[in-house]
Amino acid sequence: MTDTCLIFKNLFGYDTISGLPKKLPQNMRCFYIIDSTDNCQKAESLGWETIYINKYLDITDSFKKRKVIAEINCYPERFIDTSQFKYVFICDSNVVALDSNYSDFVSKKSEEKALYLTSGWYKGSQNTMQQELARSLGNRRWEYNFNEMRKSVSEYLSHLTDMGKNIAHTPVISAKYIGWNINHPMKREISDYVYTEYTKHLQGNIIFSMALQIYPAHIEHYTNFKNDGSVSDHIVSL
Repeated sequence: MTDTCLIFKNLFGYDTISGLPKKLPQNMRCFYIIDSTDNCQKAESLGWETIYINKYLDITDSFKKRKVIAEINCYPERFIDTSQFKYVFICDSNVVALDSNYSDFVSKKSEEKALYLTSGWYKGSQNTMQQELARSLGNRRWEYNFNEMRKSVSEYLSHLTDMGKNIAHTPVISAKYIGWNINHPMKREISDYVYTEYTKHLQGNIIFSMALQIYPAHIEHYTNFKNDGSVSDHIVSL
């Protein structure tokens, strides 16, 4: 019996339901959290175990929808029975093929760490929170949250300066691939921090980048992805 599972989540018709991702590690149970019975049936026909939820169907505001997705990212134990799992990994639902080193990333799970994160898509001067903010401000579908992103990043950089951190060294974490040690004593504190920031702004990459700076001793920071995974286009914009 495995102690590790993988969760995809597809709410509000955000993505196409795809089969199990390519390059999936062995001995991971795979769950799809879905708010459509039709999509549940499709996912099950493609090899997924499904978890149906319908309590968010009335939400129409884009930012509130994103907060639901953030809740799953931060508190998967609220949505899936984790009594049989120590480690829960989560991916965006548009991932078609995982990184070739995803299995190696998962193998880094241990009792010592609460959260598992990856970076390395960007290099050099592009690999900072400031540059991730600049890229985000070029994404017009997020315009409704631009001011909140600017305000939060300004606060983060000020806080890091007060901590004596080098703000030129803030690796950009990918919120697309995360994992939790569900029973770690620091899990709840880190989850609460991340979710609180998600209630302020939507840029998950920046939020997890800041979490790495605050809780480095409790986070496994993996940097060896080959960046050869693949994703599909989103159906709707949030």
